Amino acid sequence: PRRPNGTALLLKQSLFERLFKDGMDLVDFPAADLSAGQTDVKNLTLTQLLYIRCCKGLEGAGNPAQINFMNTVQAAIGPKLVKRLESTAGGEVAIDQSAVEQLAQTVILIYGVHAKLEMAKSENWLLRAAGVEAALHLPTISLKKTEGLEEPILA
Repeated sequence: PRRPNGTALLLKQSLFERLFKDGMDLVDFPAADLSAGQTDVKNLTLTQLLYIRCCKGLEGAGNPAQINFMNTVQAAIGPKLVKRLESTAGGEVAIDQSAVEQLAQTVILIYGVHAKLEMAKSENWLLRAAGVEAALHLPTISLKKTEGLEEPILA
């Protein structure tokens, strides 16, 4: 991301470029870089946050800097995700603010499973959590009503 004047919005821009473009994993970064990068997490897009959480997440235990970085990513996902899902649902879905974490965890689980399943061809997955029941359209991170949806939904 860039500011309107063209300068980098992120203080640790190179960390995120290596993470997104070069495919590096969190374990490849020095602890100091991850600690410094935590302040930039709030400026990442929802898509970038989900990518880090689902595709670059730690398998098992990590060092404290890696764990703190992932905790910061996780905390940033919930509010951005709820805002995105409510805005795409056209007012048909209201998400209880006390259930944000539960909903975020379910969406992350869906994206993680989808990334691991080679045979998952559907772009729509049934999201049933925190009082929400709708089709989650994975490419756009949006909700659609399940009634009348002609595309297949994975559950």
